[in-house]
Amino acid sequence: MHFIFIVVVHLILLLIGYKVDEGEALLEGCR
Repeated sequence: MHFIFIVVVHLILLLIGYKVDEGEALLEGCR
């Protein structure tokens, strides 16, 4: 049970990190 919870949290953090990186890349492209 705990293992599944850890995996889900890790995937969410990866998705958030990816979105942040993508957003920064778009901001750099607009400049």
